[in-house]
Amino acid sequence: MVTAKLLTISSRQDLGGCLRKIFDPVFWKQAYREVPGGGYRWSLPQLAYTAMALGLSTQPTLRDRFAESSALTANLFCKRHRPGTTYQGFADALRRVGLNLPQHMRAQLQRAVLSRFQRWGRLTFALDGSRVLLPYTKANVEEFGETRIKNRTESAPQLLVVAAVHLESRVLWDWEVEGGKASEPALAARLIERLPAGALIVKDAGTVSGGWVRNVLKSGRHLLMRVAGNFRLWAEAVKASARRGGEVWLWRDAGDGQPPVKLRLIALRRGRPGKRKGRKRKKPRVRYIYLVTDLSPEQLSDREAGRLYYGRWGANEIGFRGWKQVLRARKMLARSPAMARLETYYSLLAMQALQALQFLASASVARRGSLASTWRAWRHAVGQLAAGRCAADFGGSLKQCVVDGYQRHTPKQRRRAAQKKRPERLGPPVLRRLTRKLKLAWEREYQDVG
Repeated sequence: MVTAKLLTISSRQDLGGCLRKIFDPVFWKQAYREVPGGGYRWSLPQLAYTAMALGLSTQPTLRDRFAESSALTANLFCKRHRPGTTYQGFADALRRVGLNLPQHMRAQLQRAVLSRFQRWGRLTFALDGSRVLLPYTKANVEEFGETRIKNRTESAPQLLVVAAVHLESRVLWDWEVEGGKASEPALAARLIERLPAGALIVKDAGTVSGGWVRNVLKSGRHLLMRVAGNFRLWAEAVKASARRGGEVWLWRDAGDGQPPVKLRLIALRRGRPGKRKGRKRKKPRVRYIYLVTDLSPEQLSDREAGRLYYGRWGANEIGFRGWKQVLRARKMLARSPAMARLETYYSLLAMQALQALQFLASASVARRGSLASTWRAWRHAVGQLAAGRCAADFGGSLKQCVVDGYQRHTPKQRRRAAQKKRPERLGPPVLRRLTRKLKLAWEREYQDVG
């Protein structure tokens, strides 16, 4: 990927100026050559901004959201012809364009923020998946099927979203969208192929195979992943590896003719064991979290690996929570499969644009951006445009949209938790002893394994 010039959003810029800073005329000139036109009443910029504003609206129905979004687009492009006035015409134009336009806009946002990511050194991305609900219509059920809703007994048509988030800045980078019954490892593999070469992927424990890990490492990316009881690893000293980590081998598919994958096991203590008080109290049990990576201790220390893994929660889980709760994307509103997929794409694109605008405006601020504050600044600027006023300080308000630095010094109020079934804890990976005889047999059979 080609690194773009260093973009900066100044304080005295309005909403339209901030958007044109990223999506400049050069980008739209290239988009017109590569993307088919939307229609006579809809130019590509009008179509794209209306679709993104649709995902940031608070109205309860699609038609109300379209009325608000089209009014915003008309104010942004007041010197050009006004866009269409019917939702049906807008939907037809959006379907005609397809996914080419949001994919080009996603690539442009990536180029805009990539040069700012260089200050953290190695590019690190957190990878995870989540599902969004769809309206229960015959077309959605036939296209996507019915998937069981988490923590419930009923099922509904859903979409599976696998997203990659830049770990340090927590800016959404890339995503894949398929039906709820799709394979999350397969979507993750497609997503990894588009990540920058040499990037480090941080992933939680999941149902992935040894072939999946092998393909990720062959693609030129690095991996830091938690392993649990569904992984079988070979180690020369089992007890020592279970406490201190070390060199392990992953060889689950014995009959596929593929060599074992040499990895490094990292054993992280989960919390601090309490002090022993009295003679009758037993010594607290020490729990470990096990991570595997292909990087050496010189390239990635155990302490840094633990920091990156625990930072995955704020990037992935909090990011999905912000998308579903703050931007109200827990359930899509489109009743047809094509529009449901487009609505999901543009909703994620709107979230990426908000995070990119805030990140570029406050690049000199050390604190992370707040999606909720950025969304409120967007809503305030939209309201001023609707009232006929120009929000000239939109770039300045973006600099203030940072996460609160307050630190709690006292524990929260403890309340009795609801009685419900708890999933079993993730156990440690299955460690098997690698004998010298087996290791020599591997070396004879596979020349690339030392």
